[in-house]
Amino acid sequence: MIKRFISNTLLVICSIVVTLIIIESVIKLAKPYTTFGANSEIKWMRESDASLTKTYTLEEGFGFRPILNASTYSQYGTLRNEYPFNKGSKTRLLFIGDSVTARGKIMRALAEYYGNNKYEYWNAGVESFNTLQEVAFYKKYNQAIEPDHVILTFHQNDYTTTPIAFFNKDNKLVVYAPNTPLDDLTPWLYKNSVVYRLYIRVITSFQPKINQHIVDEIKNSLQDLNNTLAKKNIRLSVILLPHLDSYPEWSQQDMMARSKIKETLDSLDIVYYDLLEPMNNAVANNINLNESPGDTAHPSSDVANVFAQYLYENNLLGQ
Repeated sequence: MIKRFISNTLLVICSIVVTLIIIESVIKLAKPYTTFGANSEIKWMRESDASLTKTYTLEEGFGFRPILNASTYSQYGTLRNEYPFNKGSKTRLLFIGDSVTARGKIMRALAEYYGNNKYEYWNAGVESFNTLQEVAFYKKYNQAIEPDHVILTFHQNDYTTTPIAFFNKDNKLVVYAPNTPLDDLTPWLYKNSVVYRLYIRVITSFQPKINQHIVDEIKNSLQDLNNTLAKKNIRLSVILLPHLDSYPEWSQQDMMARSKIKETLDSLDIVYYDLLEPMNNAVANNINLNESPGDTAHPSSDVANVFAQYLYENNLLGQ
């Protein structure tokens, strides 16, 4: 009886293993990078025609980050500019954030309003970064420039944890943006197994679209940034960027993300500037919101100017 039980058990286990191998092979052949909707892949990185190995590197704690002290980024993690490293009498502004910050439209529009006599405009934005990466990047690299005022752009799509990133066999950068804390994942399996990603999809299918554990991670990260800056008497301001589409067209998730962000910033008593009102005004005045058609993440130059005017009128930099 015992031998039969062991034999049957081993047969079942072998059958399951063979089935999983077949499923793994078939899906990997058809869609090797699919996440089944549990989380998301930042596809533009893998699909880019450019060799991102010359732009990005891998580092624990970031997933990926720009290569520093190269043509694009300085050794301090800022986009190269003409300002000297040693501070003078001007107020040094440091803008941190994702691609919206990196592309600089709002920053350049602000410079038109505030001018260059009193201020230096430093940009540490990184394409596809999230808030956790931005704070970690500031603490490890950006703070060396000793800013007087840090301005963080918080995008509504920033509710992801530290990404899983690797270079595949074709030397393409693959980046997964999980909606599940890394402590709840096995990164190696997530990177290598489509069956494991399917499993994560199944076990998270009944969870909220915005994971509360990640909300807490981001809150703790912002609190850490706020405390770090306060110790050196550095101002922190947050620009809350809305989903760039007419408000009645927003999804429930967009509205939920906005609510969570405001709740987090209010609870931490962090000064922030909500750009929903000027965006709605821009819509009413038929001003184009989007950098390119259908892109609801990146502001056009026209709406960036509307945002800058609003920030100027509401004293982003003070009197």
